[in-house]
Amino acid sequence: MHLLLVDDDAESRGTMARRLTRRGHSIREAADSRAAMAVATTEQFDAAVVDLELPDGSGVTLLHQLKAEDPALEVLILTGHGSIETAVEAMRQGAYDYLSKPCSYEELETRLSKAVERGRLTRENQRLRSLVESTVAASEIIGRSAAIQEAVEFLKRVAASDHPVVIYGETGTGKELAARAVHQFSSRAVNPLVAINCAALPEALLESELFGHER
Repeated sequence: MHLLLVDDDAESRGTMARRLTRRGHSIREAADSRAAMAVATTEQFDAAVVDLELPDGSGVTLLHQLKAEDPALEVLILTGHGSIETAVEAMRQGAYDYLSKPCSYEELETRLSKAVERGRLTRENQRLRSLVESTVAASEIIGRSAAIQEAVEFLKRVAASDHPVVIYGETGTGKELAARAVHQFSSRAVNPLVAINCAALPEALLESELFGHER
């Protein structure tokens, strides 16, 4: 594992780094948020361990900065006595877990392994989604003109919304193709797209088919 350790306590940070290095992990150390972000913008880490209290800001603030740089990076928060509630709040804001200082190194490594695995799955999901998006754009929406590329980018922006989408167009202009692209580009791509031919449904059944009905 390639790990980032952020703690202004040099002795504690150094001890943790040596323990983890002996277990075969690659470690980068930082004493504050600024130093942490300096390396986070140039290297990809498997996980980060961040002290809740840093000399140039809160560990929670650094958590947000690290996640903004790499959304798949999982962050463990280190907290001293009396700040457990703050650590729990950090988890609500995106931290993977927290440990109280001084912590068991065996427990730290166990939680780091789980955090790294979740980060790996997140990155794999991002890779597969990107592959799906590129496949849809390349194999189903044919064309490389500026107009086609602009249409694809517009469909991606639409797909990011949770609002209903109505697609208008003449017969044969690719309305269903556009609808399928919106589905594939969206966070709902893991679920099936159900296509319904509304013109083939009797008017009396249309509403119940689309929205359901109560007996």
